[in-house]
Amino acid sequence: MLSSEPTANVTVTIVRSDGTDIRLNKTELIFTPSNWNVGQTVTLTAAEDEDTTDDSGTLILIASGGGYDGNGVIVSPKTARIESVGESVQLTATVQDQDGSPVTGVAFDWSSADSSVAVVDSTGKITAVNFGMTTITADLTTASGTAEILVKDFDNTPAPDREILEILFKATGGENWEYRDGWLTDAPLDHWHGVRTDTEGRVTDLWLIYNNLTGSIPPELGYLSKLRFLWLFQSSLTGPIPTELGNLPQLEELILSSNSLTGPIPTELGNLPRLEKLILSRNNLTGLIPPELGNLSKLRLLWLFLNPLTGPIPPELGNLPQLENLSLTNNSLTGSIPPELGNLPRLENLALDRNNLTGSIPPELGNLSKLRLLWLFQSSLSGPIPPELGNLSQLVDLTLSSNSLTGSIPPELGNLPQLEYLRGHP
Repeated sequence: MLSSEPTANVTVTIVRSDGTDIRLNKTELIFTPSNWNVGQTVTLTAAEDEDTTDDSGTLILIASGGGYDGNGVIVSPKTARIESVGESVQLTATVQDQDGSPVTGVAFDWSSADSSVAVVDSTGKITAVNFGMTTITADLTTASGTAEILVKDFDNTPAPDREILEILFKATGGENWEYRDGWLTDAPLDHWHGVRTDTEGRVTDLWLIYNNLTGSIPPELGYLSKLRFLWLFQSSLTGPIPTELGNLPQLEELILSSNSLTGPIPTELGNLPRLEKLILSRNNLTGLIPPELGNLSKLRLLWLFLNPLTGPIPPELGNLPQLENLSLTNNSLTGSIPPELGNLPRLENLALDRNNLTGSIPPELGNLSKLRLLWLFQSSLSGPIPPELGNLSQLVDLTLSSNSLTGSIPPELGNLPQLEYLRGHP
């Protein structure tokens, strides 16, 4: 019987661990909202063998449906790309019980949805046969897990956009998305929730925000060569940012904030010639800020705040002629503030607060004629306040508190006609 009343029918699959020499008169039980508290009988028969050693066996119960779904069968990796015909990739499958704990000693039935693309053996080893995409399934009667396999064309012809979006759906738990209208149907791609296309049907915009995406961002997104906007923020994505996203020549906005992404910021993102907005804030990204971001000549907004990024602020960020908003707040950055940041003619907001920056405030920041906000508080800056900050005629908010600054407040700050907030106390 079940422990509580289900919301719908519950199927309990009984699986024998590999090598268990036990026969069952049934391997599936159905419990309904009306009989959930009534026990059902399964008859076990031990097979005879030739030795006198006592044997033991394990039976695994997997419940699905009616609110009793465990984590079932998990195939790893969930997506894989095979570069050429004849190459192989090894998949693994695990089954988890109702509490999410892995169960060992289980044999799976492996199959390929399209054996003309790739075949799979009894161990989960995949071999590419032809280019295309297929789904690999690890099956345990009523419980199963899948992985999406893409075999690249021998002449590097990219996969169709539809196949790439299917990979994204399955890699990020699409069945649990908040909004998924149209996905995996035969409808035109611009009828799929969050997708826009050009007149040729190529994907240009992908807006899947506040949508409960889980898992990792599949690298195949780097083949959406017409993509202009990639918005995947405010979800539960994990794992690294794929380096392949640096292959998107038309990309204008990349917004992956408010997830749980890890690893470094790929240097390849510096290869995006049209990028105007890069927002990676509120993640768990580590390592250095890549100097290559200084190559983004069209970048207007760079937000990397609320990550545990380390190391210095790259002086190359002073090479961004269109940059209007730079926020590196609340990281673990060290070293001095590069004077090259004073070369940003369009900069309006500069937030470097709540880091471990040292040294003095560069007087070159006084060259930022359009600057409206300057936040340098809660760090370890020392030395005097540069009088050159009095040249910032558009400045509204100057916050320098909680540092180790010395000397007097420059009288030149009294020349700031727009200043509304001046914070310098500890």
